[in-house]
Amino acid sequence: MKVFKVLGRIIWIIIAVIAIAVVTCVVLVSVFGTDVKTIKGEESTEEVAPPEPEITGAETRLLFAGTTFWGRRTNTDARASELGVKYPFSQLDTLDRKNYDAWIGGLECPVTDNGHNKAEEENIFKFNCDPDYLPEAAKYFDAFLLGNNHAGNQGKAGLETTRAYLKKNNIQYFGTPKRTANDTSDPEYPNDDVNINNCGIVVLPVRIALDDGTEDKYKIPFGFCSAHGVYGVPGEDYLQNMKNFAQYVPTVAMPHMGAEYKTSHDTMRQNLYRKMIDYEVETMNADHPHR
Repeated sequence: MKVFKVLGRIIWIIIAVIAIAVVTCVVLVSVFGTDVKTIKGEESTEEVAPPEPEITGAETRLLFAGTTFWGRRTNTDARASELGVKYPFSQLDTLDRKNYDAWIGGLECPVTDNGHNKAEEENIFKFNCDPDYLPEAAKYFDAFLLGNNHAGNQGKAGLETTRAYLKKNNIQYFGTPKRTANDTSDPEYPNDDVNINNCGIVVLPVRIALDDGTEDKYKIPFGFCSAHGVYGVPGEDYLQNMKNFAQYVPTVAMPHMGAEYKTSHDTMRQNLYRKMIDYEVETMNADHPHR
């Protein structure tokens, strides 16, 4: 019996020693963040992660087009051509689209299913552009300016249809045909129109250079602002909108104004453009002269 008692005590002592060893290892690992190999003096095989590369610069290369239009005679020529809806865009490949991060243009025509009234198009310059051209346009253009004197030719309903068609074809848009955001004299665009703001957000790709020689691509928001001034000068509210956007995001001004078929600007518009730059827009790109 004494032998069994002695053996029992020895077994309990062994169990106690093992338990103490296990607890000690657990405590050491949790406190010192290491493993058993480190406790024994051996080197850890855990790899240290290399530092994250740092940003050294950012760049985006944009092409700004002038007035884009496929109504009236352009549509007539396209329908008669073997190219069809590809006709208005058939020479754009010569500009090497792949060399640019994005293209921005001015769409000077509402896009609806209303068809074409030749008398209105020729006599009072009331235009319409067919929507079946948009898939071809989307191969080149990332965003269109709608702040011009023809985007509203089919009225408020036509403008909303245009926006819907552009969205369907993944083309962003900005701007409004209204000359001033607070103008209540235009029955087509009263102040209850939620889309009268002349500025909007356009998301464009940007290339980020890293110090390890690699490059990442991201998309970031830019502010794009219209300023419809074909028949007058945009109101101060338009300029204040530009200034407000420029405080938070890189902002581009795209005024649509100036005399048609003239190769030079006038002093009034020159001063207005300088004011836009004073309001801290990144760049100013005007269109409308049709050249």
